[in-house]
Amino acid sequence: IVVVENVERNLEHGLSPLEAARKSMDEVSGALVAIVLVLCAVFIPTVFLTGLSGAFYRQFAVTISTATIISLLLSLTLSPALAAMLLKPHADAESGGRATRLVRRAGDAFNRGFERMSAAYGRLTARLVQAPRRMMLVYGGLIALTAFVFTVTPAGFVPAQDQGYFLTVIQLPPGSSVERTDAVMQKVAKRILPLAGVKGAVMLAGFDGPSQTLAPNSAAAYIPLKSFAERKKLGVTLASIMGEAQKATGDINEARLLIVPPPLIQGIGSAGGYRLMVQDQGGHGYQDMGKTAYDLIGKANQTKGLAQVYTFFDTATPRIFADVDRTKANMLGVPPERVFEALQVYLGSAFVNDFNLLGRTYRVTAQADSPFRNTTADIANLKTRSNTGEMVPIGSVSTFRDKTGPYRVVRYNLFPAVEVDGDTAKGSSSGQSLIAMEKLADTALPAGYAHEWTGIAYQQIS
Repeated sequence: IVVVENVERNLEHGLSPLEAARKSMDEVSGALVAIVLVLCAVFIPTVFLTGLSGAFYRQFAVTISTATIISLLLSLTLSPALAAMLLKPHADAESGGRATRLVRRAGDAFNRGFERMSAAYGRLTARLVQAPRRMMLVYGGLIALTAFVFTVTPAGFVPAQDQGYFLTVIQLPPGSSVERTDAVMQKVAKRILPLAGVKGAVMLAGFDGPSQTLAPNSAAAYIPLKSFAERKKLGVTLASIMGEAQKATGDINEARLLIVPPPLIQGIGSAGGYRLMVQDQGGHGYQDMGKTAYDLIGKANQTKGLAQVYTFFDTATPRIFADVDRTKANMLGVPPERVFEALQVYLGSAFVNDFNLLGRTYRVTAQADSPFRNTTADIANLKTRSNTGEMVPIGSVSTFRDKTGPYRVVRYNLFPAVEVDGDTAKGSSSGQSLIAMEKLADTALPAGYAHEWTGIAYQQIS
């Protein structure tokens, strides 16, 4: 554009197209190179940014820098050649039909107006240059105003977007079977599928969505929605459908149920919003850690800017505690590690080997059959081998008692931790919600506890 406009300007002065193109390149070649160098100096350094910000901006840096360099090459070679071939002297362009003359008159009128505006701008610039101190004061004031607005403007990272689906997280009481979980999941599906805008449902019983792990008392449902065009005709949006789904499932008391948006960036987090890790750095134990986390969640849900703060951590999952009497085990010639190994194989399973048969590979896994490990008495009757070769019942060197504890133990940076998830309240930015949550955690968590961000929140503050 710069080359063509300058050639056109020289044509107005009576030069031939070839002479106008040559003179234009003498005038603007240096400016073109300078423009490209400045743009590349701005965008190329962003290629070397690290982290998630680098992944976001690297594509723009490469695209803009490459396009600018290609544009420079065309401006220095092809544009002046085409201008010399295609543009005509103004004297030769006076002829033409009525439509051509009307277009030319309109163009001339625009050019005259633009020239008057350019002249006025030049006069204003000349006046301002004559008062450098005042202009520097104004410039400094604008910089200060920019810095002030930057500090008071709410910060954000990745805006929430309609990705065409949402998640339903279901958690039954600890110890619930997969069959019971599946029944509740089917009940939830019957409530959500008839809603306007819902296309279908992918239901996963025994899958804990927030932690991406397996748990018999958990289920996750991924609800895909109809296309944007179809939803526009129906007059529904992602937010309205999620609200209707919340209402439709609000009376289901058999399980704890949450309707949450998908993660802002696929692969970072399991749901939308932020995740705070509450760490037990003082060895308080899981019971106290769970109580502390739920106290924090209760206060967070009453804090402005925070919404739907939750965790699925619990310490009520039934378990059996095996207390091995090491002294008695050694007296009977049964090393304690052999007792633990037997419990691992019988209850948890152990890989033996692989073998090939008829062109296929089969895996051999050792584990006690289900009828022989259903009760505490069954576990006590399981046997392990002593040093003399005799089989000794595990119950003869161990006592068993019922306890409760967490189904899954989370560690973050080596410390036991609780995952606290939350979302940003309507009318607030993600930066404001992170600041509010961090201030609350600083004041609400007792001594011996710490907190750290993870997932998309960690990327935002880093």
